Amino acid sequence: MYRPLLIVLAGLVAAVAPVAPAMARSCGAQAPIEDEFASSSAVLLGRVIAISSGQREYSTDVPGEILRIATRVATVEVERESKGPDHGIMAIETCALCTTAARFEVGDRLVVFAHNDYHGVSSCSRTYREADPRFAPTLGWLERRAPDALVEVRAPAVRR
Repeated sequence: MYRPLLIVLAGLVAAVAPVAPAMARSCGAQAPIEDEFASSSAVLLGRVIAISSGQREYSTDVPGEILRIATRVATVEVERESKGPDHGIMAIETCALCTTAARFEVGDRLVVFAHNDYHGVSSCSRTYREADPRFAPTLGWLERRAPDALVEVRAPAVRR
């Protein structure tokens, strides 16, 4: 009675096993911080005030085919920024299922290196929570970069 079920489960495991390493993305060697700063669309220090779900669509090589990726959007109250849209609130986006290191919660203080027009971050970018041991050295680099490297932002009043 259980033999057919075991055969089906074994088949599923065999089918999924080659995909699992592809989903566990390896970042490889991280680019120098100067290069990531230069390529970032926004670099800032802030606190997460809200989390929401989203979705991003990508075209594939197949005509008419669209790939939809679930995202998590963190609304960040900007304390100081070095690069970015120059306002007190910013939404940053990460893949909901792809990363673990870029997982934020309301109240987390972050140093953010975001990319693209939607300010995407990943476990491979230099976006760190304050509890991460890489947070302080990254923030220190930004503060030493130039006297005006991180400019205070007067954020609009936000109700919590």
